[in-house]
Amino acid sequence: MQPITIMVVETGQNQAISIQDFEGNSDIRVLDRSKSNDCDLAEPLLQEQEITVDFIESTLEKIDRLNPKTVLINANSTVQEYYDLLVAMHYQRPNTQVILVVNDSISEDCILKALSCGAQGFITNELSALDFIKVVNAIDQGEIWVSRKILTKAMDQVFLLNNLAS
Repeated sequence: MQPITIMVVETGQNQAISIQDFEGNSDIRVLDRSKSNDCDLAEPLLQEQEITVDFIESTLEKIDRLNPKTVLINANSTVQEYYDLLVAMHYQRPNTQVILVVNDSISEDCILKALSCGAQGFITNELSALDFIKVVNAIDQGEIWVSRKILTKAMDQVFLLNNLAS
């Protein structure tokens, strides 16, 4: 079985995604500087700037170059900034899975909107390496990774939309 390749997108966050625990696992391959000498794969794409069209384009170009199976987006400040990136990835790179790394202050509505824009799951930066591997494998198998509370809320919205359409 080939390892699942992961690319990390960080944009000037105050807390970086902890990936060092995952690098020794044979099921997951983090695409970063330690794995390649020819480009700066571990450097953040953008520091302390709003997400722009340039940011989205450079992220999509990096995805094309690295061809990761999964992209971790460090969204622990706010999810609002990432909706355009999620939509662009969903339409232009539909086979690339997206996991947002968030903190507890992210609202349920932001999570639901990010799911509707193409995110496949949410994790926190404090997730253990073993749980991280479980999440990545589950998403690789086509599952989404959200809390039951968020799933219930999403299903309520689907039910409401179906009733309004009837």
